Amino acid sequence: QLPLDEQERDARMAASRAAGARSEELRGRIDAIRAQMQGLDGGNLARLEFELDQSRRTLAAVRDNRAHTAELFDAVGETMPASEQAWDQRRVEAVNFKRVYDQRAAELETERSAADRAHYAALDTLQRLRHDYERQKTQRTRISRQMDETRAMLCRATGLDAGELPYVAELMDVREDEEAWRLAMNVAYGPIAQTILVDKRHEQGFAAKVSTIDPHQMARRTWQFVDTTRDYGAAAASEDAPDARPADRAAAPEDAWLSSKLRYRDESPFAGWLREQTRSERLDARCVAAIDDADRDTRQVQADGQIKSGKRGQHGVKDRQQVIGYVNESYLHDLERQIDQASDTANGTERTLTAAKRQVDALRRGLTLADQLAYTAWDRIDADGAAAAVTELETTIASIKNDPELAKLAALKDSLSEELDRSERDRIQDEQAADAAADAADAARAWLNSHQTGAAGTSAGADGTEAGPAPSDAAAAPLDDEVASALAESYDGKLPGDDPALRAHMIIGAGQAASSGNQFAERVIAGIGKDMASRVDALSERVAVARAGVETRMDSYLHDYAADDDAVTASVEDYRYYLEELESLSRLTAVAATDGEYRRCLDQLLMSLLTIKRAIDTDASDIRSQLDRINAMLEGQQFGPKHGSLSLHADVRRPERAFSAQLSRAIGTLNDWKSEPAAQGAADSRRAFAACAPMIDLLRDQLAQVKDANGVKSYGARDLDPRCRSSFYAIVHHEDGPDERITSTGGRSGGALQELTSFVYGAALIYLLGGGMTSEPSYTTLFLDEALIKADGRYTQRALTVLPRLGFQVIVSAPESKTGEILEVSTKAYVTYKDPDTGLTSLREAVLRPEEGAQAPAGAADAAEDRDRP
Repeated sequence: QLPLDEQERDARMAASRAAGARSEELRGRIDAIRAQMQGLDGGNLARLEFELDQSRRTLAAVRDNRAHTAELFDAVGETMPASEQAWDQRRVEAVNFKRVYDQRAAELETERSAADRAHYAALDTLQRLRHDYERQKTQRTRISRQMDETRAMLCRATGLDAGELPYVAELMDVREDEEAWRLAMNVAYGPIAQTILVDKRHEQGFAAKVSTIDPHQMARRTWQFVDTTRDYGAAAASEDAPDARPADRAAAPEDAWLSSKLRYRDESPFAGWLREQTRSERLDARCVAAIDDADRDTRQVQADGQIKSGKRGQHGVKDRQQVIGYVNESYLHDLERQIDQASDTANGTERTLTAAKRQVDALRRGLTLADQLAYTAWDRIDADGAAAAVTELETTIASIKNDPELAKLAALKDSLSEELDRSERDRIQDEQAADAAADAADAARAWLNSHQTGAAGTSAGADGTEAGPAPSDAAAAPLDDEVASALAESYDGKLPGDDPALRAHMIIGAGQAASSGNQFAERVIAGIGKDMASRVDALSERVAVARAGVETRMDSYLHDYAADDDAVTASVEDYRYYLEELESLSRLTAVAATDGEYRRCLDQLLMSLLTIKRAIDTDASDIRSQLDRINAMLEGQQFGPKHGSLSLHADVRRPERAFSAQLSRAIGTLNDWKSEPAAQGAADSRRAFAACAPMIDLLRDQLAQVKDANGVKSYGARDLDPRCRSSFYAIVHHEDGPDERITSTGGRSGGALQELTSFVYGAALIYLLGGGMTSEPSYTTLFLDEALIKADGRYTQRALTVLPRLGFQVIVSAPESKTGEILEVSTKAYVTYKDPDTGLTSLREAVLRPEEGAQAPAGAADAAEDRDRP
């Protein structure tokens, strides 16, 4: 490689000197032509062309400003002023808007906060009602959620169920014909409604169990132990006797008392006790239409819940939940009505909140527009005026260029300028290539000098690479084929591509810093060691998994068929026992196949072979059809520095002749057997079946080669799998030159390889993500290697423009040194900013400004002055 590098260096240096001389000659001719042109027009043309260039840049900036400002006006629902007077008036209005902005923003923020709180309160109420509805509908009880949760805690602590710990509210209700007194019932018996009743038999140890509950986690509750063995019916009967009642109760009719309007759960063991309590003088009350203020002896209650007892009176139920009673359809309908009302309230508050947010957003958009108007003068958005200036300059220049001699000189100058640009590009490329070749030659000499002393003790590889010390006789034992293949694959993976020059440069360390101590041999040996260690670990894991699976099946077999045999264990060490078992069972279960089984197998075999033949016959057309669809998407996309058109193609080879012949022979045998019913006897079927054995053996050999290789799933069936018989290549068509055929990625520069790779995986993504070729690509996230932005700037730009032209959105993270090339093909740019006060990092959109010292276009100074003005 050293002589080739030296020849490359000398040739490139000569080409660079020739290109430099050509450039100097062209510059002299251009200067002479420019002097002749200035003598003809007095220098006006050059000045006007410079002014035209500035005016065009100004026009582009004005149009961008106008479009951006028009979007701000659209955001606030206004039309952009059409005249300078209207624009100035709108700027005055913007100043007045900013004066009252803070006050108006505070007012709207207060309204939004109030609407937000009201909305979330309404949602909380709606959610609570829905939970209560589902719980009460399922449990058929009116108690609150908190009461139910508290009882559940007591049940877990004491070991009793909910039926053994009922609330008083669950055991009673107003009679259906006395529904008007429901509110009175909830008020009069409210003191005991949330009391939990416990059978007296559970009283011993009850307090100790309850003490296990964290008091901070449980709402306070009252429970009462009741003797369920007592006959409360006899006691109630004795109390009902006229002589046992108080005078006021005995004097009033029985149905005038609230207790007479109740019904109870008679199946509950607490029903008798509850009747006694509801009829007690402490809780029972006389039902009256209007309270008698003069009566201080009798407890009175109205239907609206107002109570008078002695000197005390009570009224109001706003802060109390009505929990007494059973769940019926009427109650559920009332809950549904409450849910509907709460839902309407929540929807109303949501609309109010949305309207408040819209007002806040509109105010902020108005502020953005006002800020824009504050530093934007009319001339910065007057596209018509800027366009008129460009037109006027173009007209003046055209009138000057009408001079035939001047026009001829101008055309000649432009042609020579283009040729000068090409010559300079060639010179720079030749200089860079010469420097690279010189570095490679120096590295080769240094490598040869450092390896002269060890030449006698080393051996060389087949491709000229260093293979390390020559093996001794003791270490020259042949390696297993699989081990040798693994080592070769790992070694090849450490070298890029198949280009001998690139491999030689990598081995000698061309382009590597001289101080680097990690030489090629060390890196390769270390890499191969890591690969082999990983492979050994993977094989060990596979062995362990396979062993575990086999021993599990062994254990199942012993459990089912040899449970009493203690001499055998479920271990692969005893595999001979299982082989002997299989052999004996095979002899026991072997039977002769019937004629019907032969015929069924031959029919299925014929269908399978015909399917294989049909697939082989259509493989090439299917692959080319898919490539035609992909190439249709690539039409119109420019490729390479010559702007050619790239398309993808494939060569699909036929299967081996022996395989195709055997397949046709087997299909012919089966067709002959099937076409003659008389030949479908037992003997003929067996002969046909035996005749297909060679084809079956070929198929088994093909399937035995299938494995995962190099990231490709199920690969290796060469005659069955068209992937094994296909080779792909790309053709670049040039309008002004011969077509270029690309069969590999070797021999190409990094930038050119990036562009080719972008086309190839862009086309593949179109096919994979589109679900076919009839729909647009779906969104996905692409993680691109950092080498995409490390090549020459021109190749970076071309590689980055491929995917957007194919319909993809690309986001690139690049260092500051590469932003120049990337910004030229980007639509937006963002930079990371770290706040020194908070330490937080955020993304901010980059705003591009001219560098200090650069000549700004016309109007830029005024624009900068307006922008910096507070």
